[in-house]
Amino acid sequence: MTTRVEPETPGAGHADLAASRAQAPPHANLVAPMTCEMGAHCRVSLQVDCPAEARCAFDPPGRLGPFEVSQVTEAPQQGNTRTREWHLTLVAFEPGPIDLPELAIRVVDAAGSARVVRAPPARIDVVLVAAPADAALRPDAGPFDPGPDVRVVAGVALGLALTIAIGFVAWRAWRRQAARRPPPSPPVSAESAIAVIRALAAEPARTPDATLAAYRGLSDALRRYLGLPLDVPAIALTSTEILSAIDDVRRRGHERAAGSSDTLAAVDPIAGHCHERTRTLLVHVDEVKFGGARPADPIRADASQRAVALIEELERTRLSTQEGSGDVA
Repeated sequence: MTTRVEPETPGAGHADLAASRAQAPPHANLVAPMTCEMGAHCRVSLQVDCPAEARCAFDPPGRLGPFEVSQVTEAPQQGNTRTREWHLTLVAFEPGPIDLPELAIRVVDAAGSARVVRAPPARIDVVLVAAPADAALRPDAGPFDPGPDVRVVAGVALGLALTIAIGFVAWRAWRRQAARRPPPSPPVSAESAIAVIRALAAEPARTPDATLAAYRGLSDALRRYLGLPLDVPAIALTSTEILSAIDDVRRRGHERAAGSSDTLAAVDPIAGHCHERTRTLLVHVDEVKFGGARPADPIRADASQRAVALIEELERTRLSTQEGSGDVA
């Protein structure tokens, strides 16, 4: 089939029509494949020899019969050639032999006269991807395995990382807590209390803070021991509460002595002058701990000696009282 050329405007002047026919008519050609699979992309080329000093334009349609035009691109011109080429990507949705309609190209010459050049139609045989007779011979496809879900894998990895991090933080916290935990206190005895007091007295106190620390150590050692004869947690009591406990022990001792032939010293582990010496020593220590007093080393040494002497005498009385109770039993 030949290229058809027609004026763009009906009733154009005879002079313009004669001039247009005097020129060599442009030639357009549609290059298409013989077959194309239904639903697949099918490429068609539209070519035109554009006259010198003329402008050729192609306005692509949205559909070409049963074909849908999905893309139109213009090929770049090479050298001085006058050939213009457009590539059309078609998609067929109907099987069988199909004729592409004529494609129109608008040509405007140097004088401004416009005409339409139409490329001859082309036939394309649209075939199915798989014929019905062959479809039954194909084996059924196995179940689709998409593989591991990335979200599930990421969630498991994140959970494992969080578990390890929480375990590590808990372990560090336990280590810090164990490091801050004070060591177990040694068993309370007169010998251990006297050893602590003498060690504190042997160390000179060069600053007021050192004097305060020494008196606090003296107070703790004395209070730990006083819990033995008083049978109370003296380390957790104030001096007033300790003195109240001493009074209770004294009262019970007087009651027991009044109802038996035993002397007061035999039933009172903190009897006689030990009672007043304990009061005096606790008051002196509290004046340093809470009253702001900072005695010199000789006074501190004297307080330590009095504490040692008091503990030794209280211990002798306590042991003799226990022995007397055992003989009566």
